[in-house]
Amino acid sequence: VDQRLENAIVMGDLSWVKDCVKKGANVNCRVDEKGATPLMLATEGGWANIVTYLVENTDVDLNAVDSGGYNATDIAAMGGYISAAERGYKADVADIGTYLKDKGLEYTWRGAIIGGDIDRINEYLENGQDIEERTGYFCEGNYQCTAYQMAIKHGRLNVARYLMVLGAVAPRDICPIQIPFECDIKAFTQ
Repeated sequence: VDQRLENAIVMGDLSWVKDCVKKGANVNCRVDEKGATPLMLATEGGWANIVTYLVENTDVDLNAVDSGGYNATDIAAMGGYISAAERGYKADVADIGTYLKDKGLEYTWRGAIIGGDIDRINEYLENGQDIEERTGYFCEGNYQCTAYQMAIKHGRLNVARYLMVLGAVAPRDICPIQIPFECDIKAFTQ
């Protein structure tokens, strides 16, 4: 039944998901090699209707993290399923990230970087977060990324620049990338 639930989510079929849940599928099972849950899988696929169903109608564990330390809100940020203001452009995609935040699931350190949530980044740093900590999946080039590298990888150049202002080190392999000037991140430093 759990495999059928995974298939239903991948296909984006809400009625099939509901049927699997009725038949006893575990909504907190791990469905892939990275340890993703059905909620994470639905978030990754952008299936807002399935995310809403799982959160509001099942006992899904909102706080589950996968092997890279990402939760469903972080995955929403990775997929661009966040508010248009946070994405920096307008698009007709589901705002799953804000929905999950409204339900009490906040970004992890990694997700705050990827989602560009400066307030959350500052909160982590004020509470002792190591700005140079390497996190994420080992399968991404067989090494984990620093916050700066994650910001660059996910197109958050303003966050990368902000982290540099705070003391993050830019590795040599990505130094040629153009980083925004201070005037571009003025709001972050005031």
